[in-house]
Amino acid sequence: MRVKVFQYSCIFVIFLISLVNIATADITISVQDLDKKILRVTYTIAFDKPGATDAIFPEQGFDFATGKLNVLKVTDFETGTELLHEIVTLPNDTNLKSLKIYFLKPIPEPKGRGRHYEQEVYKVKLTVEAETDKITKDKEGRYVFLFTTAHENSYFILPQGHVLVYCNYPVLVNEEEGQTFIQVKQTGKKNLIFKTRVLK
Repeated sequence: MRVKVFQYSCIFVIFLISLVNIATADITISVQDLDKKILRVTYTIAFDKPGATDAIFPEQGFDFATGKLNVLKVTDFETGTELLHEIVTLPNDTNLKSLKIYFLKPIPEPKGRGRHYEQEVYKVKLTVEAETDKITKDKEGRYVFLFTTAHENSYFILPQGHVLVYCNYPVLVNEEEGQTFIQVKQTGKKNLIFKTRVLK
């Protein structure tokens, strides 16, 4: 694997809101069909509310999705066991969908006190796919991708034949098995902007 480090001043924005009782981990975004503007997004989420047996994710809905939401998988991160889940509609906006996820076991109570305090978490990995309106072209013919996320590690897989020409955060570029992964490592909510151009 070749690893390159670049700093770009990037346009791809999809919106992910940090959730109560959730410690976000990683997110990976890939373009499944550029012409139809279909995105596939994989989340790794650490839920940390003691005693919880289920959770709604994301609380603000998958607001990158403008078409039908397809759930490809929802699994226990440690065992890979498929988790029961259902698509739910947000009460304040019937156009936004979230997932209600049922855990294999309740989240344990925290361990220890003071310096020895240890928060227990339950990690879930899920992948969804949907059409989006967050993919456009600018006047110079470059593809523009928008994504808002609170995940510390955000990965965007470049479409085949594309090269990154702009990003508004420092990025690490990994090339592996014919794919180019753009990583943004930054805590807190951020509006990511990626611009790409097709190689000729």
